[in-house]
Amino acid sequence: MTFDKETLQTLLNLPDIAVDRVVLGERKTLKVYVHSTLEGTNCHRCGRQGKRI
Repeated sequence: MTFDKETLQTLLNLPDIAVDRVVLGERKTLKVYVHSTLEGTNCHRCGRQGKRI
């Protein structure tokens, strides 16, 4: 079975995440490298929008 980026993106069903690369490792392990597609996030203390994650 092959896992391309688009298939994993669909299977993971995680919002605001993009799959960068997929690596099949030893003992049939699968490493999936992702990044956030969001520009920033809200502070958990004050609620203000932040750009640095």
